[in-house]
Amino acid sequence: ELAGNETYMMVGDPASIVIADSYIKGITDFDAETAFNAVLKPMLLKENEKAPPIRAGYHELLQYGYIPFEQDWNDDWWVWGPVSTTLEYCLSDFAISSMADKLGRRELTDEFYSRSLFYKNLYDPVTKFMRPKLMNGKWLEPFDSLATEGSGDWVGSGGPGYVEGNAWNYTWFVPHDIPGLIDLFGGETPFSEKLYQSFKNGQFTINNEPDIAYPYLFNYVRGSEFRTRELVQDILKKDFGTDHRGLPGNDDCGTISGWFVFSALGFYPDCPASEFYQLAYPLFDKVTISLDQNYFQGSELVIQRTSVSQNLPDKIKIYFNGGLIEDYRFDHRLLVNGGILSFEKAD
Repeated sequence: ELAGNETYMMVGDPASIVIADSYIKGITDFDAETAFNAVLKPMLLKENEKAPPIRAGYHELLQYGYIPFEQDWNDDWWVWGPVSTTLEYCLSDFAISSMADKLGRRELTDEFYSRSLFYKNLYDPVTKFMRPKLMNGKWLEPFDSLATEGSGDWVGSGGPGYVEGNAWNYTWFVPHDIPGLIDLFGGETPFSEKLYQSFKNGQFTINNEPDIAYPYLFNYVRGSEFRTRELVQDILKKDFGTDHRGLPGNDDCGTISGWFVFSALGFYPDCPASEFYQLAYPLFDKVTISLDQNYFQGSELVIQRTSVSQNLPDKIKIYFNGGLIEDYRFDHRLLVNGGILSFEKAD
């Protein structure tokens, strides 16, 4: 039986994210209270109660504010990649908080939002990386931000503390609180400079999921939005194709394909269980999406670009139904009402 057990295929609690994101995006034709209570059950632990396998290590997360690096591999439910798993649980807890808010469960909204901020306990302000931490609160030493082996005894397990990746792949994996992460970095400049370095030094990868939203994070830095457009267009054209190698990496549950589809449309849901998309630039001159009126009020969303050149314009302006979008993000509630999303070359 796989359901309800830790399979060690991947880490985290993605089911809670899918359920919450679906509900927040308007797919509500299911028993939301029953689903929410089922999602909630593994997280409501009594004092000294061990977490169930679906949330391996969660009791330690609540105890320490992070999952410590020390793991007993003889334990029934040890944690693969404590840094990665901590960050995954933080995102799941944000999703639970968001759904609780929609359901009017205020006490749970606040509690799980607070838990979603535990990621801050693994940020090292000296190295500016998310790092594995010991039970005594000290950092694991020695530290190599480029290490890709040592988290398990098999090839490809990831660097110590990480899952199939290293510190570069996971440091920006806080989609639910990028402004808070920017503050930890000491401001927009050090945040964006180090993020851009991950692309320049080859540490960003589109073929594995943890960092695939990173090209869109430059939208959070005023004046750096052009990097999002440039990076996304470059990835679309260089890493995807129509031959047998046209899809980079393992398309886990359609994630890489989903990244391509959204990015080709010109926007991307960088944070699940939120109501916003980050805007970039569409791959096509015009796309018309028929909206399912079983769920949404609008009938069509039209995405168009006015420049027919294959070259990315240096500057653009984005309009929705004639109104200028200034912050490079798009509200889902507008999208589902239908209309015209237009990307225009700016003077």
